[in-house]
Order: sequence, then structure tokens, then C-alpha cells
Amino acid sequence: MKDKKKIYILFTILGVVLLALLILVLIKVNNEDGNSIKINGLSVNYEVSPNMSSTVFTSSVNKEDGLSKKVNMQVTNKSLAPSCVSLYVQPIKVPDDILNEDLKYAVIQNNMILSTGNFANKKLSQEFKITGDITTTISNSEYIVYIWLANSEMYNGKTYDVLFNLKVKKENCLNTANSPSISEGMIPVVWNDGVLEKADVSNSNNNWYSYEDKLWANVVLVKEGKSNEEGSMSRSEYKNAIAGTKILESDVLVYLVWIPRYKYKLFNVNSENISEQEINVEFQSIDDVKEMGINNDEWRTHPAFTKVNNGNLEELSGIWIGKFELGGTIDLPLIKNDTVSMVNKNIAEFNSIIKEFYDENYGFTNDDNVHMIKNIEWGAMAYLSQSKYGKCTNGGCGDIGINNTYDAYKKQLLTGCGNKSETIWSSTCYKYDTQFGTLATTTTNITGIYDTSGGAWEYVMGVMKDKNNNIISGLSGVNIDSNECGSIIDCYSYGNSNNDISSYSRLILGDATGETNGWYKDSSYFVYEANNNVWFRRGGDYGSSYAAGIFSYGTLDGKGYSTVGTRIVVN
Repeated sequence: MKDKKKIYILFTILGVVLLALLILVLIKVNNEDGNSIKINGLSVNYEVSPNMSSTVFTSSVNKEDGLSKKVNMQVTNKSLAPSCVSLYVQPIKVPDDILNEDLKYAVIQNNMILSTGNFANKKLSQEFKITGDITTTISNSEYIVYIWLANSEMYNGKTYDVLFNLKVKKENCLNTANSPSISEGMIPVVWNDGVLEKADVSNSNNNWYSYEDKLWANVVLVKEGKSNEEGSMSRSEYKNAIAGTKILESDVLVYLVWIPRYKYKLFNVNSENISEQEINVEFQSIDDVKEMGINNDEWRTHPAFTKVNNGNLEELSGIWIGKFELGGTIDLPLIKNDTVSMVNKNIAEFNSIIKEFYDENYGFTNDDNVHMIKNIEWGAMAYLSQSKYGKCTNGGCGDIGINNTYDAYKKQLLTGCGNKSETIWSSTCYKYDTQFGTLATTTTNITGIYDTSGGAWEYVMGVMKDKNNNIISGLSGVNIDSNECGSIIDCYSYGNSNNDISSYSRLILGDATGETNGWYKDSSYFVYEANNNVWFRRGGDYGSSYAAGIFSYGTLDGKGYSTVGTRIVVN
């Protein structure tokens, strides 16, 4: 009896695992008749009528008399719980003269149109979603997919040999964030009653992160060897320790926070003067269609999640951003709280210092792309903060508290501080784990990112080009060719003004400049020609008062200043 019970439990677990796998059903419309396919607990029945190959068009524009009569698809969820699916189409063999807006599709369920669209600007073998997420239950769900040619009088009497693939994929019902991409040296952490502990990397019971609850995933990198302090461990010991193990603050060298891949609904593409608002964000997987909207109310996958790698585009499931400004020393840079912000360095020096993180003492590998934050990556952080997953609740948002702490005697800025007042600088640092400290984060809790408002201004890799489309280095000390634009640096077109509509229109959608211009009274000065003001700086400094903030941006010439630092990103 016990053996039977074990077998039953084993098959139950196996069924859950299989259901979690990607469900992919391929329909070759040109040569198959009715079929029934069962994959991973999801049954998909379909029939094709008629053959789509070598179809002669008539003068009718009715979708039922077009290129294809219809494709009947029946999706049956065999699991005990609801599941989400989406339908995809992939043009495999379609002549160029009909791969345009005249070639249309429609998805219908129960005589209701779920979605419509066309094949304009689509490419052969490019797979794209033709429905949103559809929740399936234990009952059958039937869909009819039409593909037809409008304006068919233009194509009357012509014969085309065409082939499409239709696919059904399992989707994310709850629009949850991608699991963080963990490299070898990263250790997941949580704060349990103020104590830093190793987190359960499986995130069972959402103990490590829950973006729906504004809890963002954090990791640390620790020293390679342990110290003499009681409780200290080496990196390998921390890696092998169980969840709940205390991690000594003195062992930590770097804190990073995960920004999952997402798309956002465009809201101000013309850089108009609009009031602050919640930004509509939806998480995406790499398999989701990359949205490329350019008009308000269209969706756009945030460009920070596309990396240019040796001239090729690489899609990212997310990026890691330094939880604090770059601190420490040239020989031992740090990303942690209560650390002196590193300033007085030009951009070339910052880039050189960041390479120190590849030293074996930190735990990064050569596969980790550790770099100075780009302007577009700052934007990804800012937009997620200005969403329901960050500071906004029921449509209401608020400004991030400022780090206005400055030690006038030592002439030092400290990371991870908050304060009671936004109007004047203070010598008192309310640390990152205190009430006022957490108000100065992207989430208003300890899991967010600090120093984005105040502290030091932060140089970002965002620069203007000259009239000949060459990067202007200014006084930065860097020598970057324009072919690196979009790779290690964001490049902006030439301009000779810095605070008018013509300057803001030179934005890159998603960079939190023109779209969010002047939000929360943050400063907004665009890169321009005068005095080598060609480099972006973000966030304001300790003395910027209300002009500081995550949407604040200004310009400089790229050389070192006593109130300008930077931040790292890993992708």
C-alpha cells in the first residue's frame, strides 16, 4: 500500500513538472490534415481546411474566402489548475509582394474576435504573438485562426505557394518577473528582522523576491576567503550553506538588485510637459514577442534588455544594478551601504576602476559583463520604480527620498543614507535599514535601490555626437568610436540647446529624460554643445534639494568633480 502511494506521489510531481515546461505545437498548414497532439499535459486538437499551398485568389475580400478558409484549434487543459497559453504565427514561406498590411489574421473564439492584425513589417521565420495570454481551464477551448488577403482585387488570378506555422505556447498567467540570472559568484540574500541571510534560490513561498509585493531580488558577492571575525565564511562556504545562514556585513563586497525584463506602455513620446503618473509595466520572458511601439498607448519592450554584443543583438531576461553608488577605493571598490562614495574621477578613470571587479577576490567571472551604467539602464530602473512594482499603489506614486548626507569635516558623501528633510544637506545619515533610510529607495523598502536621489551625481554612459555623427569625448579621457553606440554607451544626436522641446526630442525612448521631463520638480538639462556639456549625469547630489531625484538629469564635460560618482550594472 505504501509503494502504491509513493508511485502516485511520483506521478503527481512528474505531471506538475511536465506542465511547467514550454508547450509548443507546430502546425504545417500546407500538408497536414486533422490531428490530435498531446504534449506536457496539454492537448491540442486541430484541423486544417483547405490546403494553403498554391491557392488561387478570387476577388472576394471576405476573410472566409481568402488565402485560407480557417484553422480550427482545440486546446484542452489536462491539468487540475488553470493554465495560460498564447497563439503565435510564423510565416515560413510567403512571397514578398503579399507580406504586407494586406495579408491579415484574426483569432475568433465563440464568435468573438480575440485579436486582429496584419503581416506588415514582418519577416520570414519571425515568430510573433497573435493573442494575449489566454487562460484555459479543464474544459476545451476552441479557436479559429483566419489568414486572408484584403484588397484581393489587386491579386486576382495570381497563384502563391505559402507556408505558415501556428504555435501554442504556455505563458505566464500572473505576469510574474523572470527568475534572476545567477552567476557563479552571486549569493541570493534576504533581510530577516534586519539580519542579512542567505535566501532560498528556488524562491519557494516568495521568500527571496516578490515583485508583486514590491520585494526586489538582491544578491551579494563576498570575499574569497574568510576573516577572523566570528561567523565569517569563505565564498565557497557561503555558496554551500543552507538558506537562512547569516551573512556577515564585513564579508560583503557588492550588493546587486535584479531588474527583470519588461515592456511598458508608451505615454509621452513627444516629450510634452505632463504630470507625474504611474507607468504601466508588464514583465516579459525572452520568448515573448519584443514589442516595438513608437506611439503613445503602444507597448515597447524596454531597450535596456537588448544588448549589442559584437555587433549582434542579444536579448536579456533582466539586468543587475548596483544597489548603492560606487564606493570604496581605487584598489578596493565596493558597492555597499555606509561607504564613502567614489568621486573626483573622470569617466575613463571610472571605467578603469570598474574593471577591478574582475579580480578573483570579488567572484565575478569573465562571462559577467560588469560595466558603468548606461543612460538607458538608468531609465529601466526608474520606470520600474514608477510602477505598481515599485513606489506606486493604486495609481498613486511618490518621489524617492533624498540622500542629503554630507560630512563637511571630512568632505565625504556616504552611500545608503536617507534623511528627514529634503531642503538642506545634513551631517546625519539615517542608514539604509532604518525608517528614513528605506524611504530613499526605489521601493520604499530595504530590497530597493539606494542613492538614486541625492548622494553624488552619477555619470552614466550617455553622450552626444557631433554634426558629423562622431562621439564628442569632452574632458572624459575616453576614446570611443561611434560603432560602440548601443553597446557600451548610449549616443544622442547633436544639439545646441539643453532645456527646450527640441533638446528633449533627442531622447531615447525609455531613458527617463524627455518622457518624464520635470517630474517631481527634478532638474532636466539635456546634453548640448556649449562648454563640452556632452555627458549625462543622473540623480542630483546631496545639496540639490527638490531638484534631486531618480528622474533628474543634467550635463557635464566628463572630467572628475567632487560631487559626481557613478554606478555599476551587470548583464
